Amino acid sequence: MRRKGLPHGCDMGKYDGYLCPVCGKAFSHTDDIVVCPVCGLPHHRSCWLEVGHCAKEDKHGTDEAGWHPEKEQNFQYDGRQECKCPRCGVENPVDAIFCQICGTPMRDNMEPPGRRNPPSDFAGAPPFYTIPEDPINSPFAGLNPEEEIRGITVKEYTLFLGQNAHWFLPKFREMARSDRKMSWNWGIFFFEGFYFLFRKEYLLAIISFVVQTLFSIPSLIIMIKAMTVMLLEPELVQGLQMDATQQWEILDLPIWLGGVQSICGILIYAFRFLQALFGNRLYLEHCAHKIHKIRLLNLPERPYIETLCKKGGTNKALILVLVGSYIFLIFAMNFLAMLIPVLYQS
Repeated sequence: MRRKGLPHGCDMGKYDGYLCPVCGKAFSHTDDIVVCPVCGLPHHRSCWLEVGHCAKEDKHGTDEAGWHPEKEQNFQYDGRQECKCPRCGVENPVDAIFCQICGTPMRDNMEPPGRRNPPSDFAGAPPFYTIPEDPINSPFAGLNPEEEIRGITVKEYTLFLGQNAHWFLPKFREMARSDRKMSWNWGIFFFEGFYFLFRKEYLLAIISFVVQTLFSIPSLIIMIKAMTVMLLEPELVQGLQMDATQQWEILDLPIWLGGVQSICGILIYAFRFLQALFGNRLYLEHCAHKIHKIRLLNLPERPYIETLCKKGGTNKALILVLVGSYIFLIFAMNFLAMLIPVLYQS
C-alpha cells in the first residue's frame, strides 16, 4: 500500500461531531486527529495510516477536495459542541441529556453550532422533538435571553433563579424599568423566614426570625406562665369563673403585659405584610449582587454556569430538615406537657 508522509496533529475540538471520511465515525475531543497537508481534510490518525493517503486524494485540485464544514451534513453531536435547546433556544455547552435551563430532553444527534432545526417532513408541522413555546411557563417567560436587567442577562438570572424563574423574570424587569420597590409575594406572606431560607436569602431569613421572635416575647411569657399554673397548680383555675383582672392575678403577671401582647400581635402582621410587599425587590437585589460577585471570579463558561446554578436556586434540603425539627419539637412539647403533672404528683 502506498504511503505518504504523515501530516501533523491538529486542534481536536475543532472537528468534534463531524465524520471521518474513512471509517465514518464521529470525531471526539479524545481522538487523535490529523489533517491532509494538501486540502485540510481531517482523518483519524489510524485511518490515515490504514489508507496511507488523504481520502479525497483523487479530488485534489478540485472544489470537492478539502473540508467544508458549512456543507457538512453528517454531523453528530458528541456533547462538546454548543447545541440549541429545541424548546427555549438556550445553547447547551456541556454533555447535556436535558437542557440546563428548562429541562427539555436533548436529542442524541444535534445540529452543529448555528444550524437551525431541520424542516418537518409532515406538511409544515414542527419537528417531533420540539415543544411548543409557552410564554407563560417557558423558562424566560417570553423574554429575550440576551435582554439585560440591571446589567445582567435574562439567561443569567434564569440559571441563578432555577425553580419558578418564569414567575420572577417579568417582575424583575418591571421593577428595574420603573424603579418600583413594591411587588406582592404570597409565598413570603404565608411562610416568611422559611421562604427566605428556601430561596437562600439567609440574612433576610435571620432578620425575619429575630423580629418575629422579639414580637412574640409577650405572648410566650403569658403562655409559659399559663401552662405552668394549669399543670402545677390546677386547683387555682378549676371550677372558677374569673374576670380578666382575676386571671392576671392568678398568673401573677402585670395587666399591662396584655396590652403589650396585643400591640405586638398587630406588629407581627404588619411586619409580615411589609415582607410580602418588598420581598420581590429584595430578592432582585440579592440575585443581582450574587451574580455580580460570581462574574468577578472571571470563570470560563462552563464553571460559570455551574457556579450560577449552585449559588442560586433553592435549598429544599434545609426546609425538610426544619420541618422535621418542628414536628419533633411539637411531639416533644406534648410529651413534656403530659409528663410534668405525673412527676409533680409523684
